[in-house]
Amino acid sequence: MAQVSKYPLSKDVDEQISDLFIETISRITDKKLVTDFLSDLLTPTEKIMLTKRLAIYYMLGKGYDYRTIKHVLKVSSATVASSNRTYKYLGTGSKRVIMTIVRDEKIEEAIHHVITGIVKEFSTVRKGSALWELLHKELKKNNDKPI
Repeated sequence: MAQVSKYPLSKDVDEQISDLFIETISRITDKKLVTDFLSDLLTPTEKIMLTKRLAIYYMLGKGYDYRTIKHVLKVSSATVASSNRTYKYLGTGSKRVIMTIVRDEKIEEAIHHVITGIVKEFSTVRKGSALWELLHKELKKNNDKPI
């Protein structure tokens, strides 16, 4: 888990470095440079945490239930609930970004492909495969309606 210093920054310094961070991220337009920058900036754990949170928001935006999100992304119910609270009640920024992603067919197809691959892989596993078989059936049933 990420550690934060117990010594708080002054409000002025906090605002300045927050602005620097946002300005830096918003100016990077090259995908490889973004990847390299975030790989240098974030620990592997932080990257996983952020990408899973984004995926939770995406799946919530597409109407997936908690159980499906929990099992597909290997997160706890508490994590899904916390993300849902942020997404629904606090997250005007997250909602706008996620709705943009949801409308982007290319990203949607890629995520659909990944989720379908995961479900197919685990639906062939003998022990505990009932959930994955159910997900596989749901994906087939909703094939006309993108994830």
